[in-house]
Amino acid sequence: MARFKQVTVKGFRRLLDIDIALRPLTVMIGVNGVGKSSLLESLSLLSSSAGGKLRERISEMGGLTALMTIDKAPVLTLATQMEVEADAPLSYSITLA
Repeated sequence: MARFKQVTVKGFRRLLDIDIALRPLTVMIGVNGVGKSSLLESLSLLSSSAGGKLRERISEMGGLTALMTIDKAPVLTLATQMEVEADAPLSYSITLA
């Protein structure tokens, strides 16, 4: 069974620079405005990119400038590492400017 092991997000909305190790069960808890939804949306963008629908997803979310951390990040980077049974680990990343 494949599973996400690591997620890296730089310059996406409230998430200026995070690197999160994921376990089989990961729970996100926090006050409003700290980036819980931004983390989930970043995974949605990665999924759309892998499926060849990144441009459409960015448009649905208000365009690239609406997604980037304003005045803090010159580029938006999303990356993930996955563990895949009986195969080498898989890494996938996108960088947008």
